[in-house]
Amino acid sequence: MRGRSGGRLSSDFYGRALAFGLGAACAFIAGRMAVRGGPRTTAGRAKARGERAFVLAVGIECADAEAADALAADWALAADWCYANEPFLYHYELSRSDKNPLKFLVYERYRSKADYLGDHKSSPAFLAFRPKMKALQDEGRVTVTGESYDETGLGFA
Repeated sequence: MRGRSGGRLSSDFYGRALAFGLGAACAFIAGRMAVRGGPRTTAGRAKARGERAFVLAVGIECADAEAADALAADWALAADWCYANEPFLYHYELSRSDKNPLKFLVYERYRSKADYLGDHKSSPAFLAFRPKMKALQDEGRVTVTGESYDETGLGFA
C-alpha cells in the first residue's frame, strides 16, 4: 500500500493504526459498561457487588399438592406487593424444586436486618401471608427450615 507521497506505508503506521483501533474498541466497551452500570447478565440485568445484604434462605416442604399450590399463590400476592413497595428488598423469590414439586426454596435479600425485622415484617403483605403459612404448618401440611445470613460482599448478585 502507498502513502500520500507515493511511498510505502511503514510497519510503524500499521502498528499505530492497530493500537488506535484496539484503544477505540476498549474505550467503546468501557463506555458502554459505565453507561449501563457495569457487567450485565444475559437477560440484561446489571450485576451488583458489595451490597452486603441480610439474607434469609428458607426450605419449605409441603405434604400435598394442594398445600404447595396454596403456598405458591399466597407467595405471589406477597411478592407483588413487596416488588412495588419495598425498595430495601433486593431479592424475594420462591423457587420450586426441579426434582420434587412439593419442595420450595425461599431466598430473600434485604438491605439490612433492621429492614427485614421492621418495615417488612410489619407490612400488609407479610401480615397477610404469614398467618396462612402458619396455619399450614399447624396442620402439619408444611415444614419450614432455614437460616439467616450476612453476605460477605465477596461475590455478586
